[in-house]
Amino acid sequence: MYARRRLGTALSKCLGAIGLILIMGGSALAQNFSFIASDNSGPTFSYGLLQATTISGQIVATSGSLDVISGPIVGTYSLLTNPSPPDCVGSQSGSFLYSNLLYPDQTPLLDPCGLLFTGNNREVNIWNNGGNAPYMYYCFNETSGIFDLGSNNANFILASTPAQRIQVLSMIVTALMDIGWQLPAEGQPLQASLNAALASVRRGNTHSATGQLRAFIQKVRAFTAAAELTSAQGQSLIDQAQAAITALAG
Repeated sequence: MYARRRLGTALSKCLGAIGLILIMGGSALAQNFSFIASDNSGPTFSYGLLQATTISGQIVATSGSLDVISGPIVGTYSLLTNPSPPDCVGSQSGSFLYSNLLYPDQTPLLDPCGLLFTGNNREVNIWNNGGNAPYMYYCFNETSGIFDLGSNNANFILASTPAQRIQVLSMIVTALMDIGWQLPAEGQPLQASLNAALASVRRGNTHSATGQLRAFIQKVRAFTAAAELTSAQGQSLIDQAQAAITALAG
């Protein structure tokens, strides 16, 4: 049991600082976050939202979603609640340990137990073994009894401020285009709204930034109505934009 934890630790020591780790920290007071998790060595790209609370002085994610849009485990997953935070606990299959702890002002952003998501008869664990090692991104298929994904060279980005959330959303739109989504003008109408919103945030004009994010939402709804985005994909983009609007409101 938990054999992959020992394997992951050994591999992380060998890998050292291989790969680029992207870090976008937020305030420790923030209780909700946007995030991206991607595999440097493969096609997997995913993103989501996390809601968190402080327990025993630790920031613990209590609910959230993971949308995997490319790679071998495409689908939507939900954060599995830790029944005894902030301790590490075992997953149902016994394949993983998880804590759901977040460290937004530190490096790395996750501990050696990390986040656990479930869905589609799978368990998805994202964690870090410490220091400057890349993040680990694994998926265990409970039906087949094998690991559908096992990356020791992943990125994890955690965002809480409005500017960070907008940048994450821009990365998501870029990823959609990279995997072949046929959006009008190669997604530039969406990126234009995000670029304008980010510029407004940097000028301190939250009212304008909010309006530009609402324009982004309207464009997404139009693309969804025209079947250029699936309803699920469109809603996930809207949820990310709404999270940025909420952050702007303070």
